[in-house]
Amino acid sequence: MRRPLSFRLAVQNLRSSYRLSVPYILSGILSFAMCYIVLALSTDPGLAGVYGGRSATSLLKAGSFIVAIGSFLFLFNINRYLIRQRGREFALYGILGMDKPNVMKVLFTETMLVFLIVVFAGLVSGMIFSKLFQLILLRMIHYGGNLTMRFSSPAFCMSALLFLAVYIVNFIYAGFKVAVSSPVRLMSSRQTGERQSKANPLITVAGVLALAGGYVLAQLVADVSEAVVFFFPAVILVIIGTHCLFLSGSAAIM
Repeated sequence: MRRPLSFRLAVQNLRSSYRLSVPYILSGILSFAMCYIVLALSTDPGLAGVYGGRSATSLLKAGSFIVAIGSFLFLFNINRYLIRQRGREFALYGILGMDKPNVMKVLFTETMLVFLIVVFAGLVSGMIFSKLFQLILLRMIHYGGNLTMRFSSPAFCMSALLFLAVYIVNFIYAGFKVAVSSPVRLMSSRQTGERQSKANPLITVAGVLALAGGYVLAQLVADVSEAVVFFFPAVILVIIGTHCLFLSGSAAIM
């Protein structure tokens, strides 16, 4: 039985643009593995039963939200870059007579193929390295024993649902860009760079203050139980400060 044309085109596109698709897939695999490891450790009953383990699992549950947000932003920005680089390819589809619904079908097939590869390889990587991270965590809480690290179906299901949502959002964004752009605009999208960032002193100062505040909060933590209280504010401040400095601070320095 012959495979559908959209599937054959999707596989051919991933092969022909391997310099773009391979880094995108590897980024997804690493992000999925990280998300699975954090969720698996946060739902590990053996870890919760040791001294300091309950605070560590609470901290990991809070950290899983940070990992989820970071993975979404990371993969979404990579997808934006890929769509801009592949504008000529999508324009050629239109010039050769393929209508936009069929282009969408090819894009959706590509997205699902990448999602399946990421889930499978990310799960294997996460299961391999989860034991290593468990040992590191046990050493951090000064536990001298050894715990068994098994496959966590809740962690896998939550990670798979999260990344399914991420790739669906990426598909919607890519489909929207293809649907609203003309072939001429798509042909020139690769040469169109990002807008030059303008330095804003207020954003730069806010970034420095937020980054400093996050590190000050991190230094105030003296015990694992206190880390649960200070973790979220410190991480949010560091994220905001880093974003502001990259957005305006780098332009100000240059």
